[in-house]
Amino acid sequence: MSPTQLPEPGNPGVPRRTGFALPGGERLSASRRIREVFDHGQAFHGSRLVLFILFQSATERRFAVVAGRKIGGAVQRNRAKRRLREAYRHLRPDLPEGGFHLVLVARRGCDAASAAEVIAELNKLMARAFRGPGLPTAITA
Repeated sequence: MSPTQLPEPGNPGVPRRTGFALPGGERLSASRRIREVFDHGQAFHGSRLVLFILFQSATERRFAVVAGRKIGGAVQRNRAKRRLREAYRHLRPDLPEGGFHLVLVARRGCDAASAAEVIAELNKLMARAFRGPGLPTAITA
């Protein structure tokens, strides 16, 4: 078993991946910081989500996921947030290490969309947000 794989707690013979997890220090949790991204950042609208991004050269990469009551009940909101976190987790290795705060806002239909659809849409919005010289080349529209 390689050092990046650990056994599952209930099943010691089945390895699990560890390098793909979202670090807790990367979360943007203070409501004041999230409001700052909403007020001063750029918005990129998709059919299932809205990406708000605030570029700041002296900051590290942080993100938050938001789902309002328009999405539905608690089950639908939590499902939409899980989908957005998973999409971010897949695209995270291609993003710069720092310099921005990111807020993903779920829209109606995000909870019903497949993970692949949400990943594709987030990838498209990220490509629009990071368009320009010196930015990630792995993210293409």
